[in-house]
This record gives sequence, structure tokens and C-alpha cells, in this order.
Amino acid sequence: MNTFYTPAHPAATVILMRDTKDFFEILLLKRSSRLDFHGGHWVFPGGRIDPSDYEQAAHKNDIIAAARVAAVRETFEEAGLKINIEDLVLMSRWTTPPGFPKRFRTWFFLCPAPSGTVTIDNQEIKQFDWFSPNHALNANNQGTIHLPGPTFYTIQSLTPFYSSNDALRYFEKNPPITVDW
Repeated sequence: MNTFYTPAHPAATVILMRDTKDFFEILLLKRSSRLDFHGGHWVFPGGRIDPSDYEQAAHKNDIIAAARVAAVRETFEEAGLKINIEDLVLMSRWTTPPGFPKRFRTWFFLCPAPSGTVTIDNQEIKQFDWFSPNHALNANNQGTIHLPGPTFYTIQSLTPFYSSNDALRYFEKNPPITVDW
């Protein structure tokens, strides 16, 4: 591992959840294999917090408010879905450890999936699918899909819940998980 220091860029991501008859599912997007960061991996919609996200935030100097704005923007850019900022529930914050050439401090939000069709650009995002948490973990373990560490552990933390409402209620009442991995 390198010993250089790279600042962690603020970012946001959204775990979109929908209920089915027997369980709930989460939306995962497959990033283009041509991308430097997590190319070919399956991830939640998300990306960097832009300066304009701070301007649109309810409190201009509040990084979590800016993360919420970025989460809404990135979900629309990557999946074509419009979500309500009020529906976002903060689940966790992950920070890439020092020594990595690309570092992010990412806020993970849970959100009920809106009605509508997922639309991808076939450039940055090549594919999408809805998975139950257990199905996503099994597919990763079998090598069918590849999940980055934070995505894997986030999905794993959703396996105890039977519905999206159970997960949302739990994280509304409990402090977010903070991971500096």
C-alpha cells in the first residue's frame, strides 16, 4: 500500500428499495468496465458531491444536506428515477482509508423506489437489475456480479430486514453507521 495522502472527496449514494410479494429488492447498476473507479462492478446510484449541490442544499454549509441533493441528482443521472429528498434516510458513511489514489467519503441513503422505469445511459452504466439482498450477495459470491466492499457490506447489513419499511424504520431511529475502512 502507498503511504501518500489523498483527500477524500465527498460523495453520496442511494440504496433504492422496493417491496415484492415475498421480500424487498434493491437496485444495482453495473458500471462500464472502461471506468477507472470500480469499472465493471455493480453499485448503487451515486457519485461525487458537486459545488452546485451545496448551493441547492437547505443549509449551504451542511455537507449532509449537500449529500442529499447529490443523491437525488445522481439517482436521476444514472438511473433516470426522480426521488424525493425528504424520503432519504441516512444509513451510513464510508471513508476510503489513506494510501489509496482515489478516496471518497460517501454518505449512503436508503430510499423507497419511486414508480417509473429505470433508464441507463449505456455509457457510464451498462446494465441494471433488482436483487433481494441475499440474491445480490449470492451472485457476488458465485462471481456472477462483482460488488465493491462498501456495497457488499451495506447489502449484508440489510439482510435481517423483511421489508423496505422495516429497514427504513430501523435506520430512521438509529444513528448512521460510520466506517473508516
